[in-house]
Amino acid sequence: MIFDWYGIPLSSTAMLKVGTGGLMAADSIAKSIATFISYSRRDSAFVDRLLKRVEGSNLRILIDRAEIYAFEDWWERIKVLIEQADTIIIVITPNFANSPHCAKEIEYARLLRKRLAPLVAEPTDPTSLDPAIRRLNFVFADREDAFESAVATVLEALATNIEWIRQHTDYTRQGIKWQEKGYPKGLLLRSPALEDAEHWASSRPHGTPLAAPQATTYIEKSRQQADKRYRRTVYQVLCVCIVTVLLAAIAFLQKLEAESARQIAVRATAKYDIVKAAVESRKVRTPGAAVITPQLLEILDRTVAQSVSKKRILWVDRSKSNNTDEAKAFIKMDFYIEYASTPGEAIALVPKGFDLIITQFGKNGDNKEDSVAYMLKSSLSKSSTVKVPIIIYSMGVTDAFACSAQRDGFYDETDEPAQLFITAVRSVTGMVAVSRCD
Repeated sequence: MIFDWYGIPLSSTAMLKVGTGGLMAADSIAKSIATFISYSRRDSAFVDRLLKRVEGSNLRILIDRAEIYAFEDWWERIKVLIEQADTIIIVITPNFANSPHCAKEIEYARLLRKRLAPLVAEPTDPTSLDPAIRRLNFVFADREDAFESAVATVLEALATNIEWIRQHTDYTRQGIKWQEKGYPKGLLLRSPALEDAEHWASSRPHGTPLAAPQATTYIEKSRQQADKRYRRTVYQVLCVCIVTVLLAAIAFLQKLEAESARQIAVRATAKYDIVKAAVESRKVRTPGAAVITPQLLEILDRTVAQSVSKKRILWVDRSKSNNTDEAKAFIKMDFYIEYASTPGEAIALVPKGFDLIITQFGKNGDNKEDSVAYMLKSSLSKSSTVKVPIIIYSMGVTDAFACSAQRDGFYDETDEPAQLFITAVRSVTGMVAVSRCD
């Protein structure tokens, strides 16, 4: 299809008449290669022949065939066409070499790092051409018998790495719009579009032009703004957490004379509040959602870690990667963790001595006795006289499930990371489990 600068299809023989093909469908436009033709108006006969030859191909030609009323109007129109184009076909002739308008078009296309495809229509002295054009590989159509093969070569070349080229056009146009509008933050890229753009910028195929400064600057500024938003959010979360810690510290000082068990409970509650605030601030659903920053841990370690220091946890789960955030949080609290993937592997590790076992429910059928958790407890009861509290950490836990688990001898069952932390602290410090059956 042949398009003028408004995106209206033109026949190859008409100046401003709409071709009989009608408007190109949106999906066809998305798959086409937007191509601007830079040529001298004195070579219109060759360009008309070229347009007729590429009709029906995947080229969407952007070409100025309108009357030129004023130079400035003409140049603004040409700039839009070049910005929209994925590639530029240069019709090389002596007329082109002597045209200041053509030189201006190529200069702007090079500024936007457009892919250039020189097509020689008439023998031309290379020294009369811009050095930047002379460095390119020419395709020669200056003989009658060479025209068809030359056009086929150009079509094949323009289709190479076209997806990356199309995205280059899109990001460049977005960057130009952002600059023309006065660099508003609202036009910058946000996640996940920003990550897509950064991946595009880092995966330039060999042989494609370098990305235009308009595109790279636009992506870089988008990342800078995204980082500012992230830091601002982190600061807000830290402020909330610091206030929470201060309130917990005040509560702790007020209860300084209370019994040792009560002090442990207060410390665990402080940890619970911090984890809960961190989780909710990131809007992450549990399980697997514990988010603790180093700054928070540094503050809390002064009051919490002393009561659980060097306590040993055996974590039983088919996949070690299921609860990495929770495990990291426990380690930061100075717990020691070993992993087992099956009940049998866990039983073999129990003689090493553990203060707590955390296990997935691990459903294996309709009977709960066939689950990983119940098989582990049954095996532990038969093979060891050591009583180790067991917490089931799984998804979709209700109060009824937790109550049933406690009646079956488990310390607790939960699907909440924050509740897991406070329950773990209570169990390893010898406190009685909070009943889930009330």
